[in-house]
Amino acid sequence: MAKLWYSGAVDAAGRTSWTGRPELADYVSFYGFMFLYLHLLKSGGLKPGSIPDSNDDDIPGPACGHKSAAVHITLSGYSYGSLMTSNLPKLDAIVELFKSSTDEAPFNDLIRTAKEIYQGSEDGNSAPQRQTPSSGNCRPRDCEALHDTTTTTISYLLISPLLPPINLFLTMFSKLFLDVGEQGLRKGMQISCPKPADQLSVHPTLVIYGNRDTFTSAHKLRKWSEDLMRIPGSRFRSVEVDGAGHFWREMGAESQARNALRTWLGQIA
Repeated sequence: MAKLWYSGAVDAAGRTSWTGRPELADYVSFYGFMFLYLHLLKSGGLKPGSIPDSNDDDIPGPACGHKSAAVHITLSGYSYGSLMTSNLPKLDAIVELFKSSTDEAPFNDLIRTAKEIYQGSEDGNSAPQRQTPSSGNCRPRDCEALHDTTTTTISYLLISPLLPPINLFLTMFSKLFLDVGEQGLRKGMQISCPKPADQLSVHPTLVIYGNRDTFTSAHKLRKWSEDLMRIPGSRFRSVEVDGAGHFWREMGAESQARNALRTWLGQIA
């Protein structure tokens, strides 16, 4: 599991944008990095827990020349985070951005940061050793993982999602899209976000909410969930926890949410 803090959240630097676009860009960068890292890990290109060295031009491993291993990614978000999660661009669009990135783009910084975080969490243990190349070297954009997304499956987990009008106030009624120019890739290019209903119905999705949520009424959440479940072929599911509020501080609320999540994960595994 990997966790992303948005700017201004908890102890994170910066502040909330009130448009949602920088936060969406943060999630896209994080999503793309985890996609590549997990494929390298599953394909044998990296030892468990290791991170490729961003100072090297090449990333070694069988993933550069062999078929990508199957990877499943659950995209999750709580409250404001659910708004970003449900508006993420499609995986193909994100992978295309990383394939076309330049050496000056933020991708290498993401790898370096991930390595520093990992090494800092080792608490005195020796740093992991990177495997030596076994089938040639390649840059991230040349790796097999970035040319075949068919081995990746996606699911969504939303906790206490925000619906109109609250979510509109949080983005100042602006439309969410990914500004590629801000990512240092292609100036002036923008990627539209797919409709949340499309993504949440096509992919396995679990929404957990409390019937005492003070930001979005239980009635509205029920209606929204029912509409998504009625879409032909929908894989959307929701669980309403009796007595739970938006912050899940009520007695027994968190354990009920955990049980619902555990059951759902067993069903989609």
